[in-house]
Amino acid sequence: MSSTSATTAAWLTKLQTALSQNQSPTARWPSLATVTLANTPASRIIAYRGLVSESPQCLGVPQPPPPRSVLNSLVFTTDARSAKVGELARTPHAELCWYFGDTRQQFRLTGKMRVVLPPGFKRDGADPVTAAEHGLHGGVDWEKLRAIHFTKMSPKARVQFVSPPPGSPLVSSPDQDSNSVEEIKDDNEELTERALRNFALLVFEVKGADHLDLSEHPNRRSKYAAPTLEDGEWTVTRVNA
Repeated sequence: MSSTSATTAAWLTKLQTALSQNQSPTARWPSLATVTLANTPASRIIAYRGLVSESPQCLGVPQPPPPRSVLNSLVFTTDARSAKVGELARTPHAELCWYFGDTRQQFRLTGKMRVVLPPGFKRDGADPVTAAEHGLHGGVDWEKLRAIHFTKMSPKARVQFVSPPPGSPLVSSPDQDSNSVEEIKDDNEELTERALRNFALLVFEVKGADHLDLSEHPNRRSKYAAPTLEDGEWTVTRVNA
């Protein structure tokens, strides 16, 4: 086993390379593991949307630009009413497992998953939670970032955010039939506003990475640990696969 210091987050470079080499839409769907309110594990697929740094128009407002760890945070989208939002509000520690079939690589990423909720959103009758209370850095306009990612959603994908809450009992009622709405375009202001009220972002600040390369023999595996200081270097350790 050997350790070296990396001047950049090499795991992120490898992840971006894997994303570019695996063109299937499912290559952008890692599995997110959280801890439920009953202290049991829960896992589900989520959709990767990019890095915080890829939306520069949201940075440096109203405070100076955020540190590198925030800029390199991974962004996902979710329904604010979903169970994982409540789970992450209680326990933000989470893990992603990401497998790329074409290049035979696995990434396991650990860190903190923070939620960007719609303004004034209440869950289960609780008071609204601010971005600061979710631990989100003040150097990013999170509401602007949320709006940008909503506009990138296809008209059909937006429909899920005006459907009944995820996991709620299925009711065969015209008022709760999601099939009555097939798509939500930008010019439909009423439905767009309704969808935005339930649209949230998940922002994952990675603290550790485990990269397994199965394309070579013998298989190669490396572990990456985040620096203790913001301007520090990631530590890379080669381990047995």
